[in-house]
Amino acid sequence: MAFNWKSLFIVDEEAERAAQLQKNQQPAPADTSSKPVSPTPQQTTNASYTTSAEAFKEVLTVYEKGFESLNQEGYDFFELYKSVMAVGAENPQSYQMAFAMGKSIKPDLSKNFLLEKAKIYTTEIEKVHTKYAEVGFKKRTDLVNQLNSEKNNLNNSIKNIESQIESLQAQLSKQKSELAIIDQKFSAPMADMEAKIGANNSAKETLLGSIQKVINGINQNL
Repeated sequence: MAFNWKSLFIVDEEAERAAQLQKNQQPAPADTSSKPVSPTPQQTTNASYTTSAEAFKEVLTVYEKGFESLNQEGYDFFELYKSVMAVGAENPQSYQMAFAMGKSIKPDLSKNFLLEKAKIYTTEIEKVHTKYAEVGFKKRTDLVNQLNSEKNNLNNSIKNIESQIESLQAQLSKQKSELAIIDQKFSAPMADMEAKIGANNSAKETLLGSIQKVINGINQNL
């Protein structure tokens, strides 16, 4: 006896695309009046893992399909379970009615037979749960490792950028300080150069003036 259900944690891409297309088309809700009543989805916590109503409903559907795939020929616990759930698991009469129906199909039906079959179903479901719990834990561990790796990369990148910013801010501060005293730095050599330019002009004018006097004296006195 083996489960013929899809993986709980391994995504079927084709099925996912089909489901998304169906969701986009917004089909009319299916008639569930003849289907057995499923447990009400609730916010539950198992081993510190909290699930949502949406996730609960999705995974419960997978389990129910897997449960149905276990059904064997003839009337056994599976058929009684369906009948009881359809009427109401809290109603004692639902068990009596389901058992009476089963006796009409399988005259040798007994309580012990039903409980033995129930044990087979629950054992198989526990096996599948264990298998997919291991898959889920591994995938969660992979996600945690990926999360930590990306966080470390981003933190290192941020530290590197912050270091560069500090270096640039230091350079900026230094250059602003240099800019503030740049006039003072060049004021002395600038004044010296201007003085020499002025002296050059004055010296030329003085020398040329004296030469011109001599020239004028030659013209007047010789």
